[in-house]
Amino acid sequence: MPKIVEAKSPAAVNKLRNEEGLHGVGGVRGLMLQVSRNPKSGVLRRSWILRTTVGAKRRDIGLGAFPDVTLERARAKAREAKTLIEAGIDPVEERRRIQEELRKRQTRMTFRQAAEKVLAIKGPELRHRKSKTGWAGTLEAYVYPHFGDRPVEDIDVDDVVAMLEPIWADMPPTAKKILQRTRAVFDWSIAAGHRKASNPATWRGRLDALLPAPGKIHRATSQPSLPYQRMAELMADLRTREGTTARALEFSILTATRSTAVRGATWSEIDFDDATWTLPADRAGTKITGDEAGDVVIALSDDALALLSELPQGNPDALIFLRDGKPLSENAFGNLIGRMHDASIKAGGEGYTDPRAGGRRIVQHGFRATFRTWGAERTAYPEHVLEMALGHRVSSEVIRAYRRTTLLERRRKLMAEWASYVTEPADQDAKIVNLRKN
Repeated sequence: MPKIVEAKSPAAVNKLRNEEGLHGVGGVRGLMLQVSRNPKSGVLRRSWILRTTVGAKRRDIGLGAFPDVTLERARAKAREAKTLIEAGIDPVEERRRIQEELRKRQTRMTFRQAAEKVLAIKGPELRHRKSKTGWAGTLEAYVYPHFGDRPVEDIDVDDVVAMLEPIWADMPPTAKKILQRTRAVFDWSIAAGHRKASNPATWRGRLDALLPAPGKIHRATSQPSLPYQRMAELMADLRTREGTTARALEFSILTATRSTAVRGATWSEIDFDDATWTLPADRAGTKITGDEAGDVVIALSDDALALLSELPQGNPDALIFLRDGKPLSENAFGNLIGRMHDASIKAGGEGYTDPRAGGRRIVQHGFRATFRTWGAERTAYPEHVLEMALGHRVSSEVIRAYRRTTLLERRRKLMAEWASYVTEPADQDAKIVNLRKN
C-alpha cells in the first residue's frame, strides 16, 4: 500500500521538474507526479499517476499530463477513480468503454444521413424531381428538428410519437406523409445494417396503440379567418414589416395557398414568363381536376410576381423563402400573426380576430376561407372556378364538363382581382360584375 505523503502545494509540485522518477504529492493516497524523459527528444515531461490496487492487482492509472491537469484536478480525478474501484469498476476499463461509445456515436449514421441515402437511391423512382424536393422539404421541416442528427439506431417509438403529436390532429394528410417517409428511412437503415432494432415508425402493432387512427380524428370544419372587408388593412400592416416570414405570408395570401406549400416552394417551380407556380401534388394536398400529372398550376398575379422578383434568387432547387439560410418553421406564420395582432391591440386597434369564431385570433390557413368567402360574395365567378383556384376537388358533374382544362385563364383574372382587392378594396356597395362570360 502506498505510504501517506504530506500534501504538497502547487508551488512545491511545480518545482518537481528535473528529477526523474515518481514523486508523491499527497492529498490522495497513491497520487504521484511522474517525471520522465522522452526517449526520442530527450525532453523531460511530467504526468500524473495514481498507484493503487484494482481487485488483486496493483495498477498505475494515468490521470493526464501536468500542467494541463492541475494538482487540484489530479486529486479530484484520483478520488473519482477510487470511488469507481470501491464500486467494483476498473477505472481504466471504464474509460476505454466511454471512449469506445463516443467513437461509435461519432461514426454511427444519423437519421439525416440515412434520409439522404434514401433520397439518393430512391430519387429515380419518384415520379418527379419536384417530388424529391417535397420529400426533403417535409423531413427538413418536421422530422430533422426532432431527431435528424441523432444516430438512427438510437431513435425509438417515443421519439417518433413526440415528432408526430404536434401535427397529427391538425394536419392529418401531412402527418401521414411524414410517417410514411420516416418509416421508409428506418426500413432502409435496417436493411443496410445501420439499425438492429425494429422500425419505430411502424403503424400496426406499435404506433396505433399510441396515436388515434387518422380516420377517427375530429377535425374542425373551419379555422379562424379574417373578414374579407379587413384584408386591405391587414395587408397594409403586413407590408410595413420586413423579413422573409412577412414576404412569405404575403405571398400565401396573394396565392391563397397553404403554409406547407409556400414554405416548401422552390425557384424551379416558378415560371415568370407564364406567370405560374407549379406546385407538386405531394405538397399541394389536393389535385386540380384535369391535370393528369397531379401537379397544381397556380396563376400568379402581378403583385405576386413583383414580390418574388424582389427576392434574392438562388439555384433552381433552392427554397424561395429562407431565413438565415434555413426553411421557415411551421410556427413562423402563426408567430408573425400573433405579433401583428398584439401590436394592433396595443395601438388601440381591433386586433386580427374572427368574429364568427368567437373572436379567436386568425391563423394563416384562414386566409383561404377569406378568399373563398370574398369570391362567393363579391364576385360572380362560378363555384368550380373558385374551388379550382384553391386546388380543391370539384363535383363529378364539373369533372365531366371540364376534365380537359384547368381554367387557367379564368383563374388568372380571379387572382388579379383578389390581389387588387386586398391592396385597394373596391367600394363595398359597388355592383358585382357578372363575369360568367369571361
